[in-house]
Amino acid sequence: MENPMKKRAFALITALCMTLTCFASAETVKHERVYAVTNADGDALTVIDNVRLENGDALAEIDDRTLLTALENVGGTEKFTQSGETVTWKADGNSIIYQGTSDKALNVTPVVHMTLDGKEVTAADVKNASGELVMTVSYRAESPFLAVTVMPLTDDVTSVTVDNGAVLTDGAHSFLLGFGVPGADADLELPSSFTMTAHVDHADLNWMMTIATAQPVKVLTDALSDHAADARTLVSDLTAGLNALADGSDIPESNEDIHELLTALNTLFDGAAQLKDGSITLLDGVKTLKDGLDTLSSNSTALNDGAAQLFAALLDTANTQLAAAGLDALSIEVPTLTVSNYAAVLDDLIAQLDPAVIDKTIEALAKAQVREAVMAQEDKVREAVTEVVRGQVRDAVVAQEETIRAAVTDAVKEQVRQAVVAQEDTIRAAVTQAVQAQVQDAVQAQEDTIRAGVTQAVQAQVLEGVLAQAGLNMTAQQYQDAVAAGQVPDAQQKQISAAVDQMMASDDIKAKIEAAVTEQENQLVAQNMATDDIKAKIESAVTEQENQLIAQNMASDDIKAKIESAVAEQEDKLVEENFASADVQAKLEAAVTEQIDKLVEENYASEDVQNTVAEKKATIAAAVDSLKRLKEQLASVETFVNGLKAYTDGVAQAGDGASQLYDGANTLSDGMTELSDGLAELKAKLTEEGLDLLSGDVQKALDLFDNLESQMANMPSFDLVADGMEHDMLLIIRTDLQK
Repeated sequence: MENPMKKRAFALITALCMTLTCFASAETVKHERVYAVTNADGDALTVIDNVRLENGDALAEIDDRTLLTALENVGGTEKFTQSGETVTWKADGNSIIYQGTSDKALNVTPVVHMTLDGKEVTAADVKNASGELVMTVSYRAESPFLAVTVMPLTDDVTSVTVDNGAVLTDGAHSFLLGFGVPGADADLELPSSFTMTAHVDHADLNWMMTIATAQPVKVLTDALSDHAADARTLVSDLTAGLNALADGSDIPESNEDIHELLTALNTLFDGAAQLKDGSITLLDGVKTLKDGLDTLSSNSTALNDGAAQLFAALLDTANTQLAAAGLDALSIEVPTLTVSNYAAVLDDLIAQLDPAVIDKTIEALAKAQVREAVMAQEDKVREAVTEVVRGQVRDAVVAQEETIRAAVTDAVKEQVRQAVVAQEDTIRAAVTQAVQAQVQDAVQAQEDTIRAGVTQAVQAQVLEGVLAQAGLNMTAQQYQDAVAAGQVPDAQQKQISAAVDQMMASDDIKAKIEAAVTEQENQLVAQNMATDDIKAKIESAVTEQENQLIAQNMASDDIKAKIESAVAEQEDKLVEENFASADVQAKLEAAVTEQIDKLVEENYASEDVQNTVAEKKATIAAAVDSLKRLKEQLASVETFVNGLKAYTDGVAQAGDGASQLYDGANTLSDGMTELSDGLAELKAKLTEEGLDLLSGDVQKALDLFDNLESQMANMPSFDLVADGMEHDMLLIIRTDLQK
């Protein structure tokens, strides 16, 4: 949702744009609107120049100059070609609106500096603290510009004061408005910044908007330039005249106005005595006039009161008649007639009762009454339409029964599968047990081979034990190799063999062999059970067992009945959901409206209703004639009343003027003496102080204007401007205080 404070700030900015800018009147004009986003330090983040080429002569082509990149026509479909800085638009008589980007420095840059309780801070710091905030916005510019900045103020910013600006409010929202004229001569003493002081409490200062234009300065210098030369001549002539007045010489006639003014000053001094004598004679004549007018004015009140009572009585009668006319039935509001408004009110009533207007109103009211009567039957109409629409919805749902059944079956099957999966551990255990039994049988089939290997290993251990007892420190393999090599005597071989056979026949050795065979078989079973093949076989058997259980359950009567019940329930649910949908309800309302409209039109076209409408139209036509006659009557009386009041007011004003004239004559007589003395003093001060002013402040002002005029000889622009093309420029800069 768009922020309402931002909407108000943009509205204020728009008003400022209209106030601060004016457009050149040349036939081809380049209007620049430079939209920029900067941070608080004045660094440009984005710059877009929106250009409008005003095609006053409806040219087929317009040649422009630009350094912008990424040019885009944003106002139409006209194409362009570019060669270096020159851009040629195929205008076909149209004005062109395009935009582009640039990394060029802005003509005006606002820079923000903040302190909180005397410590330098940023907007992010202010958001997390409270205290006395001083925020200064200064503008950087190379040439004179008028810059205006607007910033929204939240409720967390209070006790706001600002120099070179003001605080604006619409009751619900407040804005800081500040301005400066950067780039101007320092001697002009124009502000180039503004400062706001306020108390903040975790205030969120996000952004401010600045409008900058040189147009007002340009307009001022253009307007004054034609008069600058005249001003310098006037200063020279006035200086010479004051010098002549001071030393008593002849006043130069180079400037007729100055000559007449200074000559009149001497004449005024000489004539002061004559005026004093004449004021006494004037005083006597004025007193006689005053006494006569006072007598005449004393009877004016009674005449005006009588005329006012006559007009008021006529207005009361007219208001009573209008109140009884029944115009409120036509939704026509009749204000109370007064002396000041009766003509406008009656003209408005006559206009509202014009047949071209009122006939449609009467017809609309009649139709509204018919509609009201029909609407009393709305419930019955809606009930019938609802039954039809609900049947249509059910037919549409039933047509999807196979799809619904398939979805319900899938859902029930998933429930069955979940129930079977819940038994997976039990199924897996049984399958694993069966597979393990198969593996064990396969291992036991290799028992003879396993036993032979175990026996051979145990026999080797027994042989090595016998050899150790005989003092022969060798392994069984070493012994066998020695026997094969003939290194062991036969008697010794027999002795060793008998000892080995004896030990192999012992119960301990036999038990050891049996234990080793069993252990070997168990290891083989465990190894086989851990193979991927066996694991896959178990998983396949588990899956097969689960699928069989799912298929058995899905084929049961209980599950089939559950599916049928769910299908019926789903169809009922879809009917209710579809019936309650926006589309169906809209269809229902449209059908109800259509049926009601049909009944309204049928009843409105009836003979009784049409006769009533005709009678009302005839009544209103007669009322219009009565209103016209009433207006003429009231106008005649008003003319009489106003004429009488004008006469009495004239008498009263004349009496007041005579009194004032009498008082003034007394004052005049007293002032003549003071005037005679003051003129001599005025002559001395005029010559002395006037010459100081002309050689000092006036000359300084003329020099400053010359400098300003030189600065504004060429209107500043952001982009290039084609030769001979007029232009204007407006900078719209958003400063993101948090960046």
